Amino acid sequence: MKRIIAIALLATTVAFGQSHKKNGWERAQLKGKVKTVVQSGIQIGENGEEIPMNSELFSQFDKKGTVVKMQSKQNGMTIKFVDVYDKDGNMIESASRDDSNTLLSKNVYEYDEKGNLTKHDVETPDGNIFMSRINVYNEQNQLVERTDCIAGMCQDKTTYKYTPEGKLSEESKYTKDELTSKTVYTYDAKGNMVEKQVFDKDNALKQRVVSAFDKNDNEVEVKYFDKDGNVTKTETYEFVYDKKNNWTKKTMSVDGQRVTIFTQKLKYF
Repeated sequence: MKRIIAIALLATTVAFGQSHKKNGWERAQLKGKVKTVVQSGIQIGENGEEIPMNSELFSQFDKKGTVVKMQSKQNGMTIKFVDVYDKDGNMIESASRDDSNTLLSKNVYEYDEKGNLTKHDVETPDGNIFMSRINVYNEQNQLVERTDCIAGMCQDKTTYKYTPEGKLSEESKYTKDELTSKTVYTYDAKGNMVEKQVFDKDNALKQRVVSAFDKNDNEVEVKYFDKDGNVTKTETYEFVYDKKNNWTKKTMSVDGQRVTIFTQKLKYF
């Protein structure tokens, strides 16, 4: 049971990066009126053998793009996610339950009067808060500060700056109010993030990451450089698309070697 709970808690952290002002299609980067999507994956072994990940994620949407059903299968276990929304369409609760309907974890969300997500708690089955995230916004409703808390300890903070076009331009991380790193972002004309520079607390360059995108705005190459400009790793992604330009197969390679293959099976309204 402890392992199941740990998996559920880990899964909930994915939601920490999601914008609650986007519908389910937008968060999943899906095009068109998708009714259901099933995602699964395969790992590639050292000798090229394909090894099923034994995991599957099923999502169902209504005609407005709201997620109405989501469940994850992992090594024979099924975890269901049950969501509750307020009158404004904001998700206020998301609970994960196993096959026997036992509560594994719960996400609780709070919003301001403008609909900005101000607080996100992850609760254990006994109601204790495992993780919290507290958000602060500016007058343009842009996230400018985020505090992360683990078991009541709120030591990590991230601040954000934006371009005049509203794109994230700078992200600074702090621990106990001391700067630990800064990341600067650069975008192309279509708004894709094409370069990321990571600096240490003394503003010395640690890493540079350069990305290339295809015509569907999916990342097809990511190059990692060290502080001296040497390439340390290259990731490439090959996509197969359907008629709606949603990918149905995604193959990831690292330094020329295939490592994973992900598939999406989609049905539309």
